[in-house]
Amino acid sequence: NVKRGQSALVPIVQTSFEGKRVAIFNADIREKNPMSAVLVKNTTGLTLEGGPVTVIEDNVYVGESMLSTLRINDEKILPYSVNLGCTINSDYLSEIEDVHFCKIYNGNLYLFNYRLHKKVYIVTNKTDRNIDLFIDHRFIAGTTLTSKVKPEETTENFYRFRVHVAANQETKFEIVEKEEFSEIFELSNVNTDQIAFWLRKKYIDSEIRPKLEAIIQVNTKIAGIKAEFQKHNSEKDEIFKNEARLRENLKSLGSSRDEKTLRDRYISALTKEEDKLAEIRAVLKNLKVGLKTGIEKLREMVDQIEFSTKLD
Repeated sequence: NVKRGQSALVPIVQTSFEGKRVAIFNADIREKNPMSAVLVKNTTGLTLEGGPVTVIEDNVYVGESMLSTLRINDEKILPYSVNLGCTINSDYLSEIEDVHFCKIYNGNLYLFNYRLHKKVYIVTNKTDRNIDLFIDHRFIAGTTLTSKVKPEETTENFYRFRVHVAANQETKFEIVEKEEFSEIFELSNVNTDQIAFWLRKKYIDSEIRPKLEAIIQVNTKIAGIKAEFQKHNSEKDEIFKNEARLRENLKSLGSSRDEKTLRDRYISALTKEEDKLAEIRAVLKNLKVGLKTGIEKLREMVDQIEFSTKLD
């Protein structure tokens, strides 16, 4: 019976179930120390609702935790206090392996490499007890785990590894993740040094080399056309300036004989400038056609090259 205005704590389940002293480390939660924890397994035969958990060791209160709903035979790690007797540091190293695959398509050379992300956890146990340690390692998206030791569990963002740490010992635990990436080179911008390097590294073979050298020849012609176009375009701009100056001079002349003579000279000069301008415009038009033809030919040449090879 519960009297009005009062409350009562009513035991529903009172039984023993499996549990083990462990520790759990997550650098996002605490950077240098793991949490002391209890690994429990619901062997009660009943579903346990979530709620607060009090942890007692040798009849002494040592901490508290929170339990989420635990179904029959489910396991759960319940951290309850900081383990100051154990410290964890980590070293990170990234290294790039040699190119393992090459491919040419869509006018580009792709060199595929692997980048290895290595993280070493250095666990120092200063206590007289062995530690059954779980390490939550935040993995890098898009990588593949290559470590020999496999995780006990994988969540959306973490691998959970289990490591035995001997009493009064330092233990190192390495995790390696492999990520593939590619370097991209546009064939339309290739040069002789690149071709020689690619051939030496076996990224291309002897059949691809003359095709790339032909691209360099077309590029050289295109560069020449662009330089010629720029030169004549500058000449055209200079003519515009001269014509503007002559027209301004004509506006300031009167009707005297001397001014008439000067006017005739200005008009003659304008006529010559216009003739030059017409010639330059014709040259620029032809250069534009040549430039367009060269670029189209270059595009066609690079698009026709296809190649792939695996490297040891």
